[in-house]
Amino acid sequence: MNVMRLFFFMICVLLVVSCNNENDIPVTVVELNITPSQELRHFLGNRPVEGGYSITKQAKSYSTSEILMDDELGGLAYVFIPEQDYQGIEIVEITLRTSIGNGDFTEYLTRLRIHVE
Repeated sequence: MNVMRLFFFMICVLLVVSCNNENDIPVTVVELNITPSQELRHFLGNRPVEGGYSITKQAKSYSTSEILMDDELGGLAYVFIPEQDYQGIEIVEITLRTSIGNGDFTEYLTRLRIHVE
């Protein structure tokens, strides 16, 4: 009888833990196509009041992969230039951590699938 109670208790704990959505952040997937020698500029948005953008998963085959201020686009942009002669798919993840100024941060993830062909 105690084994059944323990088993039921463990099932309940697992269900509660698996339903915890605190760490779930919204994910936006963006498909992009460029040629091997082309520069990619992907607009991210304006600087948040608090927080910022960061590359949380870097591309593997790049000569440039960074977040820069882009005056033409009027905000921050992710800039990517593939390694010379590289062809394939790169996946870059950019996390935005933002707050309205009260110290309560929200995170958003943008996953860029860059097809270089």
